[in-house]
Amino acid sequence: MWELYLIWKLNRVACTNWKRIFLVLTGQANTTDVLAIPASVAHEKGLLSKLSNYSVADINLFLKTFSKFLFVRHPFERLLSAYHNKLEQRYHSSKYFQTRFGRFIIKNYRINPSNESLIKGDDVTFNEFAAYLVDPKMSFNEHWIPIYNLCHPCLINYDIIGKYETLYEDSDFVLRSAGVHTKFPRLTKTSSTSNKLYKYFNSLSENTINKLYNIYLLDFKLFGYTLNKF
Repeated sequence: MWELYLIWKLNRVACTNWKRIFLVLTGQANTTDVLAIPASVAHEKGLLSKLSNYSVADINLFLKTFSKFLFVRHPFERLLSAYHNKLEQRYHSSKYFQTRFGRFIIKNYRINPSNESLIKGDDVTFNEFAAYLVDPKMSFNEHWIPIYNLCHPCLINYDIIGKYETLYEDSDFVLRSAGVHTKFPRLTKTSSTSNKLYKYFNSLSENTINKLYNIYLLDFKLFGYTLNKF
């Protein structure tokens, strides 16, 4: 049996498609086309159980007996994906983050912000986002907290650790290992985050990049990522 919580807490690492698969596997979506399930449905609260819904005794039992897997991503790609999806884009789902975080970032890290920006919070620059992240007073959100702190790989004995860079191969391996005869959905349009990485991070100072690297140091070290892209 596969504990769902250990998957859909992995934000910015294809969690939407994993949620879609679990909705099919748990019988909550009657379709053979996983991608036909709207993202809004996949992220609907209450459809999939969280580990925190259970007692401490049950949690300990699950962690000992359930198969557990984790997907990771280059820390800076994951960071840029979070910025693009939650602060830069004008998605309906982005409004919450722009209201809660965007307005705060603009107010505290922009010189002479306009009233419109202070009200909407929907035009945060990547430099401003980076300034917020390296501020010791910053509070982490699950979308940009280091994987080490979010998923505790040194405390939880994951059976499989896959990578976003080999997402399809690793995901199919996970499903085969679980005895599930389903292929992980292939997207016709792949993420361009990797291609944009240099452009966005090149706008940051070397000092800021070093501070970001230190924040995500354990993710870099544990999962074999480097700064060679810069």
